[in-house]
Amino acid sequence: MNEPWPGSPWATCAQPAGCPAFDTGPLAAMTRKATRSIRKVDRRHIVWQEPNVLFNFGPESHLPKIGSNSGFSFHVYCLDNSAPACPTMESVPFDNADDMALETDRALMLTEFGATNEHPRIEHIVDLAGEHTMSWMWWAYCGCDDPTTTGPGNLQAIVKDPAKPPRGSNVLHRKLALLERPYPQAVAGTPTGFVYDPDTNKFQLAYRTTAPDGERLGRHRKTRVYVPRSHYPDGYRARVTGARVISDPDARYLVLERHASARNVSLKVTPAR
Repeated sequence: MNEPWPGSPWATCAQPAGCPAFDTGPLAAMTRKATRSIRKVDRRHIVWQEPNVLFNFGPESHLPKIGSNSGFSFHVYCLDNSAPACPTMESVPFDNADDMALETDRALMLTEFGATNEHPRIEHIVDLAGEHTMSWMWWAYCGCDDPTTTGPGNLQAIVKDPAKPPRGSNVLHRKLALLERPYPQAVAGTPTGFVYDPDTNKFQLAYRTTAPDGERLGRHRKTRVYVPRSHYPDGYRARVTGARVISDPDARYLVLERHASARNVSLKVTPAR
């Protein structure tokens, strides 16, 4: 359920503590009912549960964990993308989401951000997601006459006309370059951090070879890192400790297999030139 609205008492929710009465009351009741219905037909997939819309701008959430195998889906926006306070405001939902993960043992997913051509805002939020080792989705692929956005549709688009192929002048390449970056798609262990430097195109990943519960994972579990050709047109070099690269040179998906005795693995990817 996208950005549930707290209704007429919304103004009381627009403060750092949020609105516990709405979150634990009507919102929890709606989420519980929807989750029960989903579980009648699907017991395998994650059910992503979302806080009220004001969470996007900094207030805390009090939505309890509902059901098993659930995730916390949230959004991040700055009310005025040109405001000097944006970097500070944008970091608060990430911190609040981390708190929710610790309190309720839910997976996290930033399922919406963007809707802007303000490049510092785009880069800052992607950087924050990396600092918090968090998966994310951009809003949106195209303008598509979306009635919910503000301003021209291309403010949120990566592709101008979805009816045409996504290449050439139909793609906002500068914006895409901010979003397309190396990242771990799957980690055979517990990631302790990853970072990408857009100025040097250097990417670093570190992880433990045990799962979060302490289980030592078998060597058949592989780590897979996406390496975009747009940032490495001449290929890349991979320096690894604790594992070996088993994918082809300059492969778009860099695959690692840990050494038998390794407890920790580190990877550094740099441009070949």
